[in-house]
Amino acid sequence: MSAEIKTTEKTAENTSAKTKTRAGIRFITITAILAAIATILQFFEFPIPFLIPEFVKFDFSDLPAILATFLVSPISGVAVCLIKNVIHLTTTNSVGVGELCNFILGVCMVLPAGIIYKLKPTKKTALIAMAIGSLVAAVLSIFVNYYISYPFYTSFLPIDVI
Repeated sequence: MSAEIKTTEKTAENTSAKTKTRAGIRFITITAILAAIATILQFFEFPIPFLIPEFVKFDFSDLPAILATFLVSPISGVAVCLIKNVIHLTTTNSVGVGELCNFILGVCMVLPAGIIYKLKPTKKTALIAMAIGSLVAAVLSIFVNYYISYPFYTSFLPIDVI
């Protein structure tokens, strides 16, 4: 009887270990693929005309981060934001400040959206989560730009030149 219990426990441990390994492989694979896509999308950036300085640019590179958040976890979404910005550092003109701001605001969008979505993973919740994440990022972008981006750029260029 005791041998049967030990065999059952070993089988359960092996199954649990395999499940953890598969989850880890899934996490790494999806995160890496979406980070690569996000990196490519980040190179297709364009300035937003009119109200804000030209150095503030728009790109679609946070979409893969949202997908990673919904498919895997909020940590995966944050990892996508980090990886794409670290890679983008190699080709930047912003001395890393643009990437820092992009990372902060990406995390401000991905984390709330991911946490809300994980509570109840439905299409409706996903839409609500993305709206709330976007709102949080939009509000915090005011402070990030005011306290990080603008002071950095105006330290060596007048605001009307920027």
